[in-house]
Amino acid sequence: MRAPLTFRFASALCIGAVALGTRPGGPLPDIAPGFAVPDMERIADGVYVAQIGRGLWVHTTVGKLDDGSPYLANGALIEDGDHSVLIDAGWKPREADALVDWAATKLKHPVSKAYVTHFHYDRLGGATALERRHIPVFAIPATIELARTTHQPAIPDHPLNLPSAPSPIARDALIFFPGGGHTRDNVIVYFPNERILFGGCFIKDSKATGLGNIADADLAAWPASLGRTEAAFPQAATVIPGHGPMDPRALTHTRDLLKHLPAQ
Repeated sequence: MRAPLTFRFASALCIGAVALGTRPGGPLPDIAPGFAVPDMERIADGVYVAQIGRGLWVHTTVGKLDDGSPYLANGALIEDGDHSVLIDAGWKPREADALVDWAATKLKHPVSKAYVTHFHYDRLGGATALERRHIPVFAIPATIELARTTHQPAIPDHPLNLPSAPSPIARDALIFFPGGGHTRDNVIVYFPNERILFGGCFIKDSKATGLGNIADADLAAWPASLGRTEAAFPQAATVIPGHGPMDPRALTHTRDLLKHLPAQ
């Protein structure tokens, strides 16, 4: 049985060192690989948000490794009627708490449910805060099983039927399991009105020089899974990757990176 995924393990993710900002609304620090978009609002220590469409927001949260090095991860939130839906929960419970409080007080759209896109800590680490608040956390069965067997601090409590075709989870939000890639459980979310794809760690931004953490990857399946993504969402204009800036070239760049894999 594998050891628990920790911040030290996350050092293999395709992200670089950052310096944290110190005041809400202040200028973003000069970082690598970069925030999701250039102008993000700091709503709490290590938690940033920006509106990228009608009722659609991207969030970037900061996790620290054991050696103190900070790392960034992106997620999303979409307003849905009187409520909102959170996509990925950040690294730590306090980050999820900050996002939930902000959605309730600033947006006036309290989070009613959340979805995690795979079992790694940068997606799931904050989910204990959601559980404490009785906010249901949805994931496909493979994510729940992998979270359990790797002893993650939170286990999603609402199984999601495997979305082998794009399936609605909110207003203007479709979830899809394209097949294995970064992990064998990675799912993606598409926002058709905005033509934005949340690719998570399954998709790499065009500045990435490699595929990042492939310890749990399904390298043999990844190219075909990427092809299914492109076929499912041919109108996608840009991508929110798991780490780094939003990027219209991310799908093409990820395919280019996969071409350099050794034969499986």
